[in-house]
Amino acid sequence: MANAGDQLIREVEEDLQRERWLRLWRAWGRQAIAAVVVVAAAVAGYTGWKEFQASRLADDGHHYWQASRLAESGDAGAAIASFNALAAGGHGAYPWLAGMREAALLAEAGERDAALRRYDELAAMDGVADSWRQLSALYAAMLAVDRGEPGDVEARLLPLLGGQWRLLALELQGLHHLDTGDTEAALANFREIAGSADAPASLAGRAGELVALITGGS
Repeated sequence: MANAGDQLIREVEEDLQRERWLRLWRAWGRQAIAAVVVVAAAVAGYTGWKEFQASRLADDGHHYWQASRLAESGDAGAAIASFNALAAGGHGAYPWLAGMREAALLAEAGERDAALRRYDELAAMDGVADSWRQLSALYAAMLAVDRGEPGDVEARLLPLLGGQWRLLALELQGLHHLDTGDTEAALANFREIAGSADAPASLAGRAGELVALITGGS
């Protein structure tokens, strides 16, 4: 009897853990994606700097560093203004990268409409790689999810499903489907990611865990 009771307790605890994880993913899944893509953005900016070893790029790098210090110190207003200036007058990769940081700070400050407009501008920016524009569009889609406009979200995500950030777009689409209660569509998203040979181990693992959480491990 004791063993049966222990087993029941473990099963209840596992069920509660699944519910907690699912709630966390619904609430914080977008931030998980942001944590991944912001690294890609930083690498892209660094690569741009390495590719163009010129004094003006070095100056832009210093400007970017100073703006980052302002953000880290909590002076969001000054940091936004500094990133905006670099986005307007920088060279190489810095206008795009500074614009991304500016938009992120606007979103953190609660100015989501302004942030969304900034991401949309970056998604249409000339002179940068298409993959970078798509990354800006992915951030815009994340903000659109927060605005609770399902039609707008789908319209933003569909063009990304055939690009470099396809798997991250699928993950965001799956989380959006969870938010709107379309569990079957969410499962299709996560199963596609989990079964993709191109998915990084961390992304495939998250997708597989979400499938297990939604289905109760069945």
